[in-house]
Amino acid sequence: MSLKIKIFLLCLLALLIAGCNNDIEVGGFDVDTTVIMPLEYGNYWNYLYAQYDVDGVLEGTDYLIVRIDSVDTIDNESWYYSGNDQIKRYANKSDGLWIGEPEDLAELAIKYPAQTGDEYNWGNSHLKVMATTYLVSVPRGDYRCYRYVQTTPSEGNDSVFYYYTPGIGLVRLEYFTSISPYQSYLRYRWSLVELRIY
Repeated sequence: MSLKIKIFLLCLLALLIAGCNNDIEVGGFDVDTTVIMPLEYGNYWNYLYAQYDVDGVLEGTDYLIVRIDSVDTIDNESWYYSGNDQIKRYANKSDGLWIGEPEDLAELAIKYPAQTGDEYNWGNSHLKVMATTYLVSVPRGDYRCYRYVQTTPSEGNDSVFYYYTPGIGLVRLEYFTSISPYQSYLRYRWSLVELRIY
């Protein structure tokens, strides 16, 4: 066997071994890609919030922080709470990220693992997985994301696009407001600026 073939086989073996590990490093963090959002006490995500008018003109910006503030065990499951977010209770289960208000039942919000074309309901909303390797650029860097679209027909034709990277969490969120059955505009966007994962 020639030296070139041996080197090629060694490189291939190294890639195969590395590909079998569910822990990878993303942006300086060793992340567990078996979950769509890493839930540990103290984890936080800082987002740049940008709001636009109907003509696409930037109306203003702010920063939003989602921080895991506490942990509770309910029916032998760990639930993580964020006091900085409108939706306050999170859990990773075998079918993905479950979200709910503390006093309400939680439901599957972000299906993971998932395939392009998967569809499911979250409350009165309908979600569809649009892509599983969508490239997103945010101030924190470039990420390969699962792209989900949420529609709530009972509340008009508005839509929300979620961009999640396994082991990192929400990288970008885009909310489109409908102004007619065939026309909408970007109302606001969250873009990941900073994160801390334990």
